[in-house]
Amino acid sequence: MAKGACAGMGFAHDGGATGTEANSGMGNVGMENGNTIKGAPVDGAAGAGDVIHARIWALGDDIDTDIIIPTEYLAMKTVEDMKPYAFSPLRPELAGMIAPGDVIVAGKNFGCGSSREQAPEIIKALGVACVVAKSFARIFFRNAINNGLLLIEQGDLPDAVREGDGLDIVVNREIIYRGRSYPIAPLPENMLDIIKAGGLVNAMRRKNGQC
Repeated sequence: MAKGACAGMGFAHDGGATGTEANSGMGNVGMENGNTIKGAPVDGAAGAGDVIHARIWALGDDIDTDIIIPTEYLAMKTVEDMKPYAFSPLRPELAGMIAPGDVIVAGKNFGCGSSREQAPEIIKALGVACVVAKSFARIFFRNAINNGLLLIEQGDLPDAVREGDGLDIVVNREIIYRGRSYPIAPLPENMLDIIKAGGLVNAMRRKNGQC
């Protein structure tokens, strides 16, 4: 579920990553407003025009919720307990290799299957800054936004990327990969506000002056 303290989505400034590092996949990764940023999620923003520098993990079509988190791990007490098993039916090593601020780029119908909210929660708990896919299952899309996970539909990029490369996402505008611009359809401002707040619960708390 979308829960927790009023912490938003953003990235810590460590004063160091260059554009070359981002595009080579060497640095993790962040959002910027005129600064070069990399590091782990902290309070921040995912507003239109913010830039995410990120390393790519590439997946295929029809990544369903049983792949994202298998049913047998749902009985664990917390998402933190579950997250080492993310994507384990497909790539058992992947959860341990994803670093905060990385992005997942996948094919069509990402998040199909059950409506379990743990799927986007676990992706977010791994520190994934964004999932880019050709298309998303509708329930997964809704659950992800409600949990503060940024999703972007882009039909051409998944066929072009190479795992380990870096890319730049200009939120609500374009993705830049290997010098080519891939346009993206903008999310409505109210959805960005939810992501910016770290999820729907936090967004409502902020709106009601509780944060």
